Amino acid sequence: MPLNLAICWKHLTHTSTTLRLLRVTMSEVEQVNQQETSKKDPQRLHARQHTLQQHTYTHTTMNISNHPPKHPRTALTEQMFAQYLAGLLDADGHFSRTPQCVISFHESDRSLAFFIKTRIGYGHVRAVKDKRAINYICAHQQGLAYIAWLVQPHLRHPKRKEQLHTRVLCHGWCQKALDIYGKAFPSVSAFDSHWFAGFVEGDGSFQLKTSRDIRVMLQLDQKDRFLLDLVKEEFGGFLGFRQPTESFYYSSTSFGRAFALVKYFDRFQVIGRKRVDYVHWRKCVLLISQKKHLTEEGRAKILLLKSKLCMLRGGVEGTVPSLLRSKEFI
Repeated sequence: MPLNLAICWKHLTHTSTTLRLLRVTMSEVEQVNQQETSKKDPQRLHARQHTLQQHTYTHTTMNISNHPPKHPRTALTEQMFAQYLAGLLDADGHFSRTPQCVISFHESDRSLAFFIKTRIGYGHVRAVKDKRAINYICAHQQGLAYIAWLVQPHLRHPKRKEQLHTRVLCHGWCQKALDIYGKAFPSVSAFDSHWFAGFVEGDGSFQLKTSRDIRVMLQLDQKDRFLLDLVKEEFGGFLGFRQPTESFYYSSTSFGRAFALVKYFDRFQVIGRKRVDYVHWRKCVLLISQKKHLTEEGRAKILLLKSKLCMLRGGVEGTVPSLLRSKEFI
């Protein structure tokens, strides 16, 4: 029978075992519970472990500093850049049959596109006609070979891997270049590297909702669910499907997961326009953690942060004074 607090409390009434039972930690009790439960119901054990994981996210992240660490994009090592570039490609890039490497950006991320071009040393940046978007395009063989050498160990999406192998790595000129570059960087976990930062840079959105309760969340959008399932497995959250656009979306939903995300992005930072989005979003997470969202002054600060996020994205949700007079604030 699994141990629980009720049994411990019952035995504490016996003076002969009081001192011994006081030494029993909660971790030991939980360990015995898991062993017993796994024999009877594996699904229940998985649910228990998932609950404990979310509990840990919530309580081990309370030591977040008031100010996010500063890591300029120029400080990225070649290995860090390789992980980040793979995340960008998995999110919003592809290898064409030409062959070319193409990565799409919002028009406000022009500086990031040129940063990628500078780090690769080849390619060009071009505006997309009739869209608020720009593309980084690399068709030079030397540049393509360098990109392939960087991202090959870190790409996650099966389609992107197939494109790389069938459209770039299959050419003799690419293999010769790879022999010169030597052994590639080793593959590491997607969530213990800059891959996820690059992925969020391409397809992520730091969101703040104030319609009823104040909610902070990360949302990701993809045409298929493969990579979103990886994110959900790591952080938990919700995965949905939009019928009109036939696309999938991930939402972190809970405040505990927002803390876990802050811990990640403080270590592996986004370096494009979403960097500013993240800083405002992070401030809101801290305000909620300090329970300042329950005060009039704290709620006003959160609404101001939401207004800034809307202006950064080119949205129209009213001015700051109009937000403060809205029913959301009252």
